[in-house]
Amino acid sequence: MTAIQFSGVVGAIWSESEARGAIIRLDDVQQWRGRRISVRIPRKVCFKLPSIGEIWTVSGNLETSDFGDQLVADAAYQGHPEGQQVVEFLAKNPRFAGVGKAIAKRLWDRWGDDLYSVLDDADFEMIAIEMKLPMPLAANMVDQWKESRIEVQVLRNLQALKLPPKIANQAIRFWGEKAVEKIKENPYRLLPFSSWAAIDNVARAAYSMQSFDPRRLVAMTEAVLYKHLDQGNTAVPINTLVAGVQKIDPLVNAHEAIDLAVSDGTCVVHEEQAQILGCKVIEDGILNRMSRLLQTPRRNRGLFSGAPIIQSEQPIFAGNLTEEQQTAALVFLENRFGVLLGGAGMGKTTLLRYVYSQLPAEEVIVQLALTNKAANRMRESTGRYACSIAAFLGRADDNQLPSYFSVFVDEASMLDAIMIYRIFLAMPEDANLYLIGDHHQLPPIGPGLILHKFAETECGFVTRLTKVMRQSEESGIPGVAAEIRNQTPPNLVPFDSGLSQFNGVFSRWCTQSQFLHDALATWRELKTHGQTQIVAATRSIVSAINTSLHIEHVQALASNGESIQTINIKDGSVAVGEPVIYLRNNAQRQLFNGLIGRVVEVSADNGAGESVMVQFDDIDSPHELASDDLQDLSLAYAITCHKAQGSQWQYIVVVSGFSKTAPRIADNSWWYTAVTRCEQACVIVGSKEGFDKSVAAPPRSFARTTGFRLHCLEAA
Repeated sequence: MTAIQFSGVVGAIWSESEARGAIIRLDDVQQWRGRRISVRIPRKVCFKLPSIGEIWTVSGNLETSDFGDQLVADAAYQGHPEGQQVVEFLAKNPRFAGVGKAIAKRLWDRWGDDLYSVLDDADFEMIAIEMKLPMPLAANMVDQWKESRIEVQVLRNLQALKLPPKIANQAIRFWGEKAVEKIKENPYRLLPFSSWAAIDNVARAAYSMQSFDPRRLVAMTEAVLYKHLDQGNTAVPINTLVAGVQKIDPLVNAHEAIDLAVSDGTCVVHEEQAQILGCKVIEDGILNRMSRLLQTPRRNRGLFSGAPIIQSEQPIFAGNLTEEQQTAALVFLENRFGVLLGGAGMGKTTLLRYVYSQLPAEEVIVQLALTNKAANRMRESTGRYACSIAAFLGRADDNQLPSYFSVFVDEASMLDAIMIYRIFLAMPEDANLYLIGDHHQLPPIGPGLILHKFAETECGFVTRLTKVMRQSEESGIPGVAAEIRNQTPPNLVPFDSGLSQFNGVFSRWCTQSQFLHDALATWRELKTHGQTQIVAATRSIVSAINTSLHIEHVQALASNGESIQTINIKDGSVAVGEPVIYLRNNAQRQLFNGLIGRVVEVSADNGAGESVMVQFDDIDSPHELASDDLQDLSLAYAITCHKAQGSQWQYIVVVSGFSKTAPRIADNSWWYTAVTRCEQACVIVGSKEGFDKSVAAPPRSFARTTGFRLHCLEAA
């Protein structure tokens, strides 16, 4: 091994992962002593992953293998370009979109080394006129130049503080160029980004923080509140908060620490509970908006005439509705805010179709769901426009919403307090809101409980559907779901490979050593009959299944004599024909967290990295994903139940597993949500004892602590 250090422009990225790091080519040094090398940068040594066109300095050992030379970096950091490096920097870096090699070279030829000061001066009009460039291109170029200079300087300053790279990157995203200043003022401002132990170590080591410094005492209180927030609680009982502070440091007066936090404005104490100020603002904001809606009359109220629905092949009259449905319809038609609770097959869609038929023709109806797939299903079942919540919020940001309309949010049990608050912020004051959902489903991933709390009240604007209406003799899925809801373990028919009729809910009980084999075998059999999805309890099971089926897919391609090309994505690799899921919201590209699709093309490195073409479900055209997008893509043979929520498939294989975390995750609401994801048949693979025990116990989400108080609405 040879120890070396050098700087260069990132010319290609051969692989990258937020977990593992990156393998890149630095163009200035792609030949080292006559040999071609690559650079492997482990994630733990870099504050951010490299991007094409950036300047990086790396040091480490040069290793030689059968595949060539590779530098394994033990230190790596982004730097400013020097001299003529600026040409490659401007030409290749995606943040300087539209510049390219020709313009970058013209800029260098015109100003040479003075180009640095020209860009620092940020006189984009002069640059545009002098170089005959479009004004927007020149403006973006100087803006991005300034941002890159600031980013590099802040990163270097944070490196000097010995902050872990992940924390440093989050600090930069939050505070930008003021990150160092903010951290020096109070290092405990980093608490939202990491654990108490990690931030306390930074504060003591870098800033000699004393044990009883008021900043530390306030931060202890905040740390306990954040810990509970991560568990979904937006409020913490005072006695629990006191115990948590004392556990962090027994020498500290916990009551004094909490009082300081209250005086500092970090938290609020109300009715023997403490809340982070932001949580109280959000929950109070939701309650205040709901109260205003309930206290003002609905436009065109009193239209419950019994007229048939227009957009259904089979008209629905008021007389065709059950008494529960009629009560719920009246609440929606007479109020500006309402809540409908009901399980699978209980007639929620029929009710909505009737309500829509009773509203004036000119009233704008907006149906929302958390995912694109759920929104499309809503659109198909009601014949009305529907979109994802992310798309709705994007249109609100672009001022594309009318002043008056009615919003109907399906699967509202999935919405945390923050999401509902954002919906209210996006809605004009004259708009109406109606929440529809099933509080027995999984709680939201984020903090708080909103829809679930309405199940605890008898408010007049909250109605319930309790009778199963869609009890198909062929499937019986709603009946099994209802038993799970009622915490009664159902007696399931054993899945008989090759003989089962593929209608209903079946069991395939097995031992720990068999469950992966049985899950894959069940999937193989079901997928020959139609669309099949595996839903698993833990990420480790998801990863094991995805890895196994990826290998199986690649082997099948090889045996068929097909060309095989794979590309690295999050936690693995993917080939043509494999299912994938997108893991973040990108409103600009109309890609949203939870979108599932299939890879239709894999492209080799063309000098700007690899890419894949993905045809996402319910989207007309395929999307090309490259560079950073690839780290937001994961295999989707198996997904977690939270990712499956809001979608349905013809066949479902549900796998709980036998790990210590599986029983904790797969509670009553988990099983209920998983089973109701299927349309025709569901096969449960795992332990019968674990299934029965989990189904018989109440959902753990019911134990979440919140500051969402409904008593102020009960009188509205």
